[in-house]
Amino acid sequence: MPEQSNERICPRCGGTIPAGVAGCPRCEHRWRSFLNSRETVLGGSVLIVIVLFFVTGGIVRAYHEKLHSLAGQWFDAAQTNLNTGHAPAALADLRNALVYEPEDLRIQFRLAQALMAAGRDDEARTYLEGLLSQAPSNAQVNLALAQIAAEAGNETDALRYYHGAIYGVWPNNAEANRLNAQLELCKFLVARNDEANADGELIALAAEIPAKNSSPLHEQTGELFLQAGDPGRALAEFRAVLRAPKSPVAAWKGAGISAYKLGYFGVAQRYLQRAQRLDKKDMEVNSYLETARLVLQWDPYLAGLREAQRSDRTRHDFSQALERLQSCAKTSGTELPAQMPTAAQQANASQNGSTGQNAVQKSAPNDLASLYAQAQTLRPQLSERNLKRHADQIDAAMNLVFAIETTTAQKCGEPTGLDKALLEIQKTLQGGER
Repeated sequence: MPEQSNERICPRCGGTIPAGVAGCPRCEHRWRSFLNSRETVLGGSVLIVIVLFFVTGGIVRAYHEKLHSLAGQWFDAAQTNLNTGHAPAALADLRNALVYEPEDLRIQFRLAQALMAAGRDDEARTYLEGLLSQAPSNAQVNLALAQIAAEAGNETDALRYYHGAIYGVWPNNAEANRLNAQLELCKFLVARNDEANADGELIALAAEIPAKNSSPLHEQTGELFLQAGDPGRALAEFRAVLRAPKSPVAAWKGAGISAYKLGYFGVAQRYLQRAQRLDKKDMEVNSYLETARLVLQWDPYLAGLREAQRSDRTRHDFSQALERLQSCAKTSGTELPAQMPTAAQQANASQNGSTGQNAVQKSAPNDLASLYAQAQTLRPQLSERNLKRHADQIDAAMNLVFAIETTTAQKCGEPTGLDKALLEIQKTLQGGER
C-alpha cells in the first residue's frame, strides 16, 4: 500500500501545512506582516485616539451636565423663595447657582431681580447695566432698570428704559408684555402729576389696545386718562368697556364721572344711576349723581328752557348763594352791612337793567361785605316782571352768584349740595362746553 502523507491543506489560503506544524506558515507570515506594517500601527493609533476622544468628551459632557443640574436645582430653589417673598434666601440660592453656571445670563438677571426685591437697587443696577451692555434690546432688562429709575424718581432714565422695554425684544408674549410696560409707564407719569407726558403716553397706549378681550385694559386706561385730566378720552375708553356684556360697575362709574367733568350732566346722570344701582354704597358715585341732578334741576342756561323757567331758576340760585354768603360770614366772623338800598337806588336799578351786571363785572369783588352789598342792590331787580323786561339781568344775577360761591368756597371751604352744583355750572360755562 502506498505510504500516506501527513501534510494538510490550509482552508484559508489553500497552501500545504507541513506535518507537525499546527498552523499555516503562509497565513502566519501574512498576519505578522500585517501587524508589523506602518499602516497598521498608524491606523491603530488613530483608532485609540478616536476612542479616547469620545470617552473624554463623554466625561466632560457628564461633568457639565452635572454642573448644569446643580445650577438648575439652586435656581429652582431661588424661584420658590422669590415667589414666597423670601428674597435673602433667594439671593443665597442664586449666588450658589452662579458658582456652577457663572456665565448664565438668566441666573444673573434673576439675581438682579432678587436684589431689587431685597431693596438693594444699586447692586441690582450694576448687574442689569452689565446685562444691557451685552444685549441693549433686551426688553426684560430695560423694564427692570426702568422700575429702579421710577422708584428713585428719576423720570429721564425711567422714560428711556421704559421705551427700551416697550420697543425691545421679549422672549415670549411680546404684545402683552409691551402693553404692560406701556401701562406701567403711564401709571408712573400720572403718579408724578406729569399730565402732559402722561396724556401722550396714554394716547399711544390706547392706540395699541387690541380690539377683542381688552375690557380690563380699556378700563385701566380710562382711569388713568381721568387722573391725567383728559375726561374726553377717558369717556371713550369707558364706553369701549360698556359695549361688552355684563360691564363692571367701575366702567359705569368712570363713564359717569368723565361725562360729569366734561359738563355732560344729563349723560353723567344716566351712567351714574346705573353705577348706583349696581353699588348703592359707593359714596363717590352718590355725590357726583346728586350734584349732576342739582345742576340739571337749577341751571338757568340749560338748553330748551322757557324764559319763565330761566327766571325761576335764577331767583332760586340767587337766594341760595345769598344764604351761603350769610352763613360763611357768620362762620368767619365777617360783619355784613345792615342797611338796605334806598328807594332811589332801587328805582335807578330798575330803570337800567344793566347796572347790576356792570357793577359785578367791574368790581370783581372777593370781599364778603362787598358781595353782600351788591346782592342787596341787585335783589329788587329779580322780580319775575322785571326779568321779563330785562332778560340780561339773569346774566347779572348769575355772575354775582358765581362770585359769591367762588369767594365763599375760598373763605369757608368746599361747598356741598346746590352751592357745589352752582360752581360746576360756572366751571362748565367758563370751559365753553355749552
